[in-house]
Amino acid sequence: MNVLLPKYEEPPVWIPTSERSGNPNFDNRITQFMPRLIYIKKSHPDEPLGFNLRGGMQQFSNIFVSKVYGGTLAYKNGLNEADQLISVNGVDFRTISHNEAVKLFKEFNEFLIVAKYSPYDYKRAAPLSENFATIRNSLNSLNNLTASL
Repeated sequence: MNVLLPKYEEPPVWIPTSERSGNPNFDNRITQFMPRLIYIKKSHPDEPLGFNLRGGMQQFSNIFVSKVYGGTLAYKNGLNEADQLISVNGVDFRTISHNEAVKLFKEFNEFLIVAKYSPYDYKRAAPLSENFATIRNSLNSLNNLTASL
């Protein structure tokens, strides 16, 4: 895979070198946003993977990991909250419903996952109930405004 990375901009000279490393504003860790392979194998069919999903076609969103439980297979193999699942076992997760995604994880015991950390898209992919609540509040505000006119 060829990836074109943006030119790295050095932090201002007045920022001490000791404060640059690990600081998200000055640490050039763009590789954390690149797709990566994650392999997970259950030791028995009933073993939980240890993560929750959010999104899907019915929510006009990609599938994201919304929670990873500590000490589980997902945690030990590097799956993170806000990871977008691009594909699992060769199935394109960019065009799949939430129910289909859950069903796939229940059917198999081995998983080859292509994921990428995508916190900005994850935040935009709020649960449908939150989106409806925002729309409802906006409509109520608009109704109150027009009623007072």
